[in-house]
Amino acid sequence: MKAKGIMLPVALALVICMFPSSVVSAQGAGSFEFITNWGSDLSSEGSFNGPSDAAVDSQGRVYVADTFNHRVQKFDGDGTFIASWGGRGNGTGQFEEPRGIAIKNDVVFVLDSGNDRVQQFTADGEFSSVWGVSGNGTGQLDGPFGIAIDSAGEHVYVADTNNHRIQKFTVNGTYIVAWGTEGAGDGQFNDPVSLSIETIGGQEVLFVADDENARVQKFMTNGTYIAQWGTAGTGDGQFDTPVAVAADSDGNVYVSDYEADRLQKFSGDGEFLAAWGSTGSGDGEMYGPTGVTIDDDSGMLYLADGLNGRVQKFTTDGQFVVAWGADTASDGMINQPSGIAVMRSAEGDSVYIADGGNNRVQQFTAEGNFVAMWGSRGNATGQFDDSLADIDIDQATGELYSIEVTGRVQKFSADGAFIAAWGTLGNATGQLDGSQAILYDPHSETVYVADSGNDRIQQFTPDGDFITAWGTSGNATGQFDYPDGIASDSSGNIYVGDSGNSRVQKFTSNGTFTGAWGSHGDGPGQFQSADAIAIDDEDNVFVNDWEGDRVSVFDSNGEFIAAFGSRGNGDGQMYSPSDIDIDSQGRAYVNDYFNYRVNVFAKAVEDRPVIGGNTFAPIILQGSTGGSAPVDVQINWFSRDIGEESVFAVILRDGSGQGIEDAEFDFAIIQDGQEVMRSHITEPSSPGRRTARSTALPLPAAM
Repeated sequence: MKAKGIMLPVALALVICMFPSSVVSAQGAGSFEFITNWGSDLSSEGSFNGPSDAAVDSQGRVYVADTFNHRVQKFDGDGTFIASWGGRGNGTGQFEEPRGIAIKNDVVFVLDSGNDRVQQFTADGEFSSVWGVSGNGTGQLDGPFGIAIDSAGEHVYVADTNNHRIQKFTVNGTYIVAWGTEGAGDGQFNDPVSLSIETIGGQEVLFVADDENARVQKFMTNGTYIAQWGTAGTGDGQFDTPVAVAADSDGNVYVSDYEADRLQKFSGDGEFLAAWGSTGSGDGEMYGPTGVTIDDDSGMLYLADGLNGRVQKFTTDGQFVVAWGADTASDGMINQPSGIAVMRSAEGDSVYIADGGNNRVQQFTAEGNFVAMWGSRGNATGQFDDSLADIDIDQATGELYSIEVTGRVQKFSADGAFIAAWGTLGNATGQLDGSQAILYDPHSETVYVADSGNDRIQQFTPDGDFITAWGTSGNATGQFDYPDGIASDSSGNIYVGDSGNSRVQKFTSNGTFTGAWGSHGDGPGQFQSADAIAIDDEDNVFVNDWEGDRVSVFDSNGEFIAAFGSRGNGDGQMYSPSDIDIDSQGRAYVNDYFNYRVNVFAKAVEDRPVIGGNTFAPIILQGSTGGSAPVDVQINWFSRDIGEESVFAVILRDGSGQGIEDAEFDFAIIQDGQEVMRSHITEPSSPGRRTARSTALPLPAAM
């Protein structure tokens, strides 16, 4: 990233291109609109969102299945971006979460997993053919994850994951044979997810990563079982979740272990040779490694480092060479945000993010500008060991409480200084298991923990002394099935997101049941899973639906008001919203877990100027820094009438659609020849994004 203050040319006359708002509302009840987002950039060219697999062509170019961006990206061997193709959908050339990729004779085979099919392309991304349909019959596919092609380029092998079998086809998709059934015996599978073919001793053999059986199986290419190795564990030669397998021309086999964050190297007969990798985002470290491929010509190994959103390149003996992809670890970048809390202040609200994938807490301004961070991976005080689940703040003192799924609560000052810790893993009184949410309640001045694994709520003093607990496993009133969210209203009532029962339950502060609402479904007031909860100053209840990819809003009695959000990575979309909080202006901040960002929404107000409506259409933006490069400017209203200012989000994009990182200029918004707003733009909070504060000033004679 360029240093702040470097000037980039901006056009003399610019036209505003408005964001489409993501709005769903109940009849007559109001609506919510998308304002802005910030965090890691997972969708621009060269960035990744959950890369699942990689393949190398005859020229040493690397192709990556960029799963949650629903595309394929192409690079040279050192990570320089060349091209991309795809997009979400089920038309030809479109993808739904592609998870496997293989290349032979410079024909690219993409396993379009969500559409249960295989698509073929030229090396330049030109579509050539497609085959495969959903089902469990002969030649049909159900959630396939792995693909491989034999040395002659005549046969395609598919790991038909949900059908627990391997299927063999011609390159044109004609079915030949299948083998495997669900089970743990020789030749059986429990979620086969990756394949690799290599010639060993003059004979082609097929290696299968048999994920849930924690092993690798070896077959002849006609399906005849040969051998297997691996058991569940973290020792040498053991696996937790073996999700990818690749073999080199010397007959060595490489296996990536998603949960153990490492690669292991074996002989073709399963003899353990070496291992490398550890949890993290540094060079050679890994976080959820997925696909692996070998370039035999260069002797290099390419790893799709899934949850770090990047590709890493190693020698085949584990020496790190280079990495490329999304930045998910720098200050202000986010990796799987698990919790969020807003500290309200007359000087400006602060937003704290439980940055779970980076084992830290980050502090931002309400507009998304990075302020500070603390925490690192580990189990000492002030550290988080891949288990940070949620945070909350005592508004009176600024003290922050964190909860970890390993059963520990930590307490920090507003600037991150460690104060205290309590809690152990277990199911006895005061112990916690898999806890997903924490609440500091200002009415009782106590701390509530959603003890998710024990299906109960526990209440503590701010120093960790146990007070009471309520709840048991079940679906009756007052019972829970993995409670995943907790919040309190202005009267001290406690609301619990009863995730597994797809409902919200309401209690008094001491745990007396007073009401519940919700059922399983996609309709208004229904949930796929009722998870994190936040409550605004009007006691409206905001409920995240982790599996439904939306937020639903209710009054305090459970009457449905509105819903917003949908599955995706566009503006206003989300992928597994993990937590939510409300600021002093009534804006909702939603942790967008698998998009590695925070989305901000606001209630649509009748007397607020409506973008795209009659009030401010058309709008022309004028400004200058003395340059002439074309720039698109996109604006969403952020809020109005904060003192004498209006605050809004501005995104600048160049002609190719990329966010402009550093530009500084003055502009005015003109309607019907009259200036309605002026601002000075500077210092982006992320590539292309600024926060502008403006006062209405007289329009100068010339600009």
